Amino acid sequence: MMFQKMMRQVLTAAVVAGAAVAGVAAPVQAAEPTCNSYGRALLEHQEDGIYVPLYNNNETCKLTPGDTNNGVLGLQKNLNRCARVFINNSGWTDLQFSTLSEDRDFGPNTKAALIKAQKAINRELGVGIATDGGYGPQTRKWLEYFDVDGGCGQLAGQP
Repeated sequence: MMFQKMMRQVLTAAVVAGAAVAGVAAPVQAAEPTCNSYGRALLEHQEDGIYVPLYNNNETCKLTPGDTNNGVLGLQKNLNRCARVFINNSGWTDLQFSTLSEDRDFGPNTKAALIKAQKAINRELGVGIATDGGYGPQTRKWLEYFDVDGGCGQLAGQP
């Protein structure tokens, strides 16, 4: 009988402690959704816009290695038509990369190209964004403006 009473007290204390911990836990932040499509963003200095990854027509989204979808395709198009051209014409031989396969797969080649674009943005603009190969708020902000004398906005055709 004494053992049962002691066990009830231990279990009650554990439940109360668990509830207290749950009550003071920080609220969960809503994470950015994964980009699932792409479109064109029209910037003031461009005529046709540039390709950007989207989530339900919203630019607030992220991409990480391993993603396979149309958002990745938009990133690959942007890297090929904007960052690659700028970097390969810049003389920065350490950052140059070949045309990416536009295969919707955020694999090692896309990650390596994005890291090079992030490094080029930092070198050219001095902004200090992370060079982690992920597409999130910092990279999105600067990659969209990364062009060759406005040329990235002058693409033929539609996505």
